Amino acid sequence: METQTQAHNFSLPLDFDNVSTLPDSYAWSTTTLPSNDPCHCTNNDRKSSLPIIDIGDPGAYDLVRHACEKWGAFQVINHGVPLSLFRETELQTRRLFSLPTE
Repeated sequence: METQTQAHNFSLPLDFDNVSTLPDSYAWSTTTLPSNDPCHCTNNDRKSSLPIIDIGDPGAYDLVRHACEKWGAFQVINHGVPLSLFRETELQTRRLFSLPTE
């Protein structure tokens, strides 16, 4: 019986512990978005920032919808979720994705 090796095409996950800058392949470009895009960014470099939505903003619903349609992702501020919950979620997520695939 002959053993065959299969090639798998997949991307390795970004190693957040050892990467100090965001690789270009992970960055969004805003060149296709209109200049009056209602989702604002944290700095003047709109090419490297996600839309940031203040959940306390009366128009947050529309901003979330817009960010989903135009960007596919966004950051929420003033949500009231404790940092400890974020840390625990990240820990459990890392545990999950470090499990063997089989």
